[in-house]
Amino acid sequence: MLVALVTTGGPPPSPTQASPGPLAVWSRTGVPAITNLIDDLRVIEVSTAPGTTVPPASLSQVASHLGHDLAAARMLPSPPDGAVAILWTRTLGEMATGDRALGTATVQPDPTTIAVAHLQFALAGADLLEVAQAIQV
Repeated sequence: MLVALVTTGGPPPSPTQASPGPLAVWSRTGVPAITNLIDDLRVIEVSTAPGTTVPPASLSQVASHLGHDLAAARMLPSPPDGAVAILWTRTLGEMATGDRALGTATVQPDPTTIAVAHLQFALAGADLLEVAQAIQV
């Protein structure tokens, strides 16, 4: 029993209680990663909104934080559900493209580069929302 508590964080399921499915198990690490990325997207949305002037240093700080969270998300194994795995892979690709666009905006902070980053993260955010909805258990 103690081994089960240490390895799973809780007692083993009772004979009448179903074990969580593979997607529920993946979501234990996936949900915190998704939450971090959503938090990053909120900051990016405000920082890159049309008509907003954000100092390049602030954009660099946002990009640095995103890079850390994106690297952590990439370290997760692929979700066990095929459709969610495709969505997750696409989302990480969109986030990586957005990260590059944000990097360009930090070096060249003009309205065009900032608008490109804003648009790219809007696409990534839509994909991330789909992943979050798909793993609700």
